[in-house]
Amino acid sequence: MTGTTHAHHSHSGLRRAVTFAAIVLLGAVFMLWAWRTAEGARAELDQQRAAEMISESRALCEKWGLPAGTPRFIECLADIQTVRDRHVQRLIEDDAL
Repeated sequence: MTGTTHAHHSHSGLRRAVTFAAIVLLGAVFMLWAWRTAEGARAELDQQRAAEMISESRALCEKWGLPAGTPRFIECLADIQTVRDRHVQRLIEDDAL
């Protein structure tokens, strides 16, 4: 009877180890899937924001009488981007405090 009990405990321990390994593996697969999904969504949001900012910049430069494609229009877009870049840099610096 001790041999049967020992085999039963051994089999039960193996089953627990396999179950634990399966849970860990499924957890890792889920984390990878969630990370890739979030990464894709973030890239899509970044593209959408960039398109919105370009559209806003164009509208502002045109509002001030600078026709698209002219050297002044291009300077206007560059100036707006400079202001936005400085704003982002300030936010990064504030976060570092």
